[in-house]
Amino acid sequence: MSAVLKKEFSQLFHSMIGYVCLAVFAAITGYYFFTLNLLAASGDVRGYFSSVANVIMLILPMLTMRSFSEEKKMRTDQLLIASPVSSFAIVMGKALATACFFIVCLLPCAAHMLWLFRFCNADLRLIACCAIGLLLTASAFLSIGLYLSAVTENQVIACVVTYGVLLAFWLVGYASTYVSIDWLRQFLYAASLLNRYSRFAMGILTFSDVIYALSLCCLFLFLCVNAFEKRRKS
Repeated sequence: MSAVLKKEFSQLFHSMIGYVCLAVFAAITGYYFFTLNLLAASGDVRGYFSSVANVIMLILPMLTMRSFSEEKKMRTDQLLIASPVSSFAIVMGKALATACFFIVCLLPCAAHMLWLFRFCNADLRLIACCAIGLLLTASAFLSIGLYLSAVTENQVIACVVTYGVLLAFWLVGYASTYVSIDWLRQFLYAASLLNRYSRFAMGILTFSDVIYALSLCCLFLFLCVNAFEKRRKS
């Protein structure tokens, strides 16, 4: 697992897409911090974290699209298939490498919060809750992106389909307002990552929201392992 992790992590820093994601994320989150907090002279981070979640939905598909699709395109996946490393270790190595790179992307957000503490009395509990929600939501996004990369052979298709699936999970709650069947309306509302993240962004940390994000993460990582294992056996 460690070998896969190191390889994937170094490749993200040796590819143009990695630096583009870093630059775009830093620029957009910096803009949000400047307009929502500095210009407004506000210590309320709810709007900031709500906006950052949308940026993460833009960035993560670009990071995950190459994880397996590029291996298939370059035929280097044969080395992974023939390696003695388990499918679980390979998938987790790639997932952890992408997660570590994403944490590097989040460093500007940490700097923004430190800057905020220096000049105003920011709510530490609210920031902690928002940060937990952000990491949990990003974990779900990442696992979905990895799975879709594992079942497609084209990076662009993997990226576009990931955008579509993430958008569906993000906005499915809006469909609940047009459904008259009570159980279906409740299901659609509960399935929405936007509704659950909104509670994190308001400083509300609930067990069900944490479990939902972790369940999505585990489910799609499990599907990713199965998809890679089937490719090994085919």
